[in-house]
Amino acid sequence: MDSKIIEAMKSPKELEILYRENPDEFSKAFPSVLANHPESTILQVWQERLSFETEKKQVVPAWSLNNILFLLLLIAISGTIFKLPDYFPSIEDSFYIRILALVFIAPHIAYFIQRTKSPKFTISVFLIVAVSLIYLNLLPNRGDEWYQFSKMYGAFDDALTNAELHIPLFLWLVAGVAFAGKEWKSTLARMEFLKYNGELIIYTTILVIGGSILTSITLMLLSFVEKSYELSAWYEEYVIMYGIVAAPIIATFLLDKIIDKRLNIAPTIAKFFTPLFLITTIAYLIIMVIYQKNPFGDREYLVALNILLIVVLGLLIFTIAERNTILPPSASDYLNIGLAFATIILNIIALSASVFRTISDIYGLTPNRITILGINLLVFIHLLGILINYIRFVWKGSSFEKLESWIAGYLPYYAVWTILVSVLLPVFFWYK
Repeated sequence: MDSKIIEAMKSPKELEILYRENPDEFSKAFPSVLANHPESTILQVWQERLSFETEKKQVVPAWSLNNILFLLLLIAISGTIFKLPDYFPSIEDSFYIRILALVFIAPHIAYFIQRTKSPKFTISVFLIVAVSLIYLNLLPNRGDEWYQFSKMYGAFDDALTNAELHIPLFLWLVAGVAFAGKEWKSTLARMEFLKYNGELIIYTTILVIGGSILTSITLMLLSFVEKSYELSAWYEEYVIMYGIVAAPIIATFLLDKIIDKRLNIAPTIAKFFTPLFLITTIAYLIIMVIYQKNPFGDREYLVALNILLIVVLGLLIFTIAERNTILPPSASDYLNIGLAFATIILNIIALSASVFRTISDIYGLTPNRITILGINLLVFIHLLGILINYIRFVWKGSSFEKLESWIAGYLPYYAVWTILVSVLLPVFFWYK
C-alpha cells in the first residue's frame, strides 16, 4: 500500500480510489508515506481528511442509538404501508404495483438524504419524489368499470403499465442523486453509486437467504408449541412481511456503516460471471442461427433477448465501476470487450426487430413496442460508447477516466426516457 500511495500521490482521484478500496490499510500506511514526503500538499490535505474521518468514527459509532432508531423507523413505515391492503380490504390489487417505489426506494432516498445535511438539497429531492409518487397514484385505477373500459382501449392499459414500471426506475436514479449528494454531477460519485448497486444486490440476497433459513427453523420450532397455527400465521403475516421490506435497507446500512469496503466480494463475483455471460451470449447467437429463431416474429424470443441485453449491460457497468483505474489492461478487460462486442451484435438484431414490429402494418404502434424500441436504442448507444472507449483504453492508451465519464454521463438519458414513457405514453394513447 505504501508504494501504491507514492505512485498515486500526484493524482487526487487515484488516492481517493485507493482509500475507498481499503480504508483501513490506506490509513495505516499513510503516516509513513507522509513522513517521507512532507512537502506534498495533496498528502497534507489527506492528513487532515484522515484525521477528520477518525474523529467522526469515534464520535458517531456505526451501531449508535440514533442510527438504529432511524433504521427501525424506515422499516416500520415501509412495512406498514406494504401491509395496508391487509387492514383495508377495499384497496385494489394495483395498489401493490404503485407503492413498490414508496416501500423499497423511498427509504433509501431518505437514508441517503439525511447524510447530506443540506436543507436546500433535501427539499429539492423531496419535491421530485413527492411529485413522482403523486402522479403515479393519480393515474386511473383498474376497477370493475375500468376493466370494461380497457377492453376497448387496451393500448392505454399498456401505457399505464409502462408508467407504473418506469416511475420506480426514475426514482431509483433520484436515489442515486441522493446517494451522491451535492456531488451528483461528478463522474466519481456516479460510479460509486453504480458500485453500490452491485453490492446492494449481493448483500440483500445474502440477507434474504439467511432470513429464509431462520424462518424455516423458527416455523419448525413453533410447530411444537401450543397454538402453533396462530403463532405461525402471526410470524408469516408480520415478521416475514416486514423482513422482506427490511432486507434492502439493512443491506444499505451495512454497506454504508459496517462493511465500508473491507469485505468486497462483488468484484470477484463479477469477474467470475463475465466469461460465463460471454459464453451465454455467443451460445445465444449460435442457437439463433441453428434453430432459426426469429425475433422479428417471435415475441417471447425478443423479450428474452432484451432481458439478456439489460443484464449484460448491468454486469459490464458494474465490472468497469469496480475496476482499479491504476492497473494496466488485463485479461478481464479483453473479456469485457468481447462481451460488449457480442452483446452489441445481439442488440442490433433486437433493435432491428423492434423497429420492424413498431412500423409494420402487421403489428402496429403500441406502448409496449415503443418502450422496447426506446430501451433497445438507449442500450445500443450506451454499449457502443462503452466498446469504443474500452478499445481506446486497451489498444490506444487512452485514459480509463474517459470510459467512466461515458458510463456516468449517460445515466441522465435513462432518467429522461423514464419520464417520457411515464408521462407522454399515457397521454398519447388516451387521446389516440
